[in-house]
Amino acid sequence: MSQPFGQQGFGDQPGPMQGMQGVVVPKPKSDIYTAMLGLALLFVLIAIIMLAVVMNAYGWDYSAAETRLSATVDAVGSVHANTAGWLA
Repeated sequence: MSQPFGQQGFGDQPGPMQGMQGVVVPKPKSDIYTAMLGLALLFVLIAIIMLAVVMNAYGWDYSAAETRLSATVDAVGSVHANTAGWLA
């Protein structure tokens, strides 16, 4: 019975090449784009650490229910007082 395309070749031969398929190519060298990817990863990790520091300062409370309530009350009360200065 014939084997599917790509299954014939080195895998059928006994010896040190048994089980290997394809062409062996050299590993590509790192370039500026690889360095930029590394820097991007570094900066993302720094951003995650800084976010954790800020969240720790707030006790990991990200609901902001109290802040939303006080901002709404402050905004309604101070909008009329501040608009007089803008129009003058």
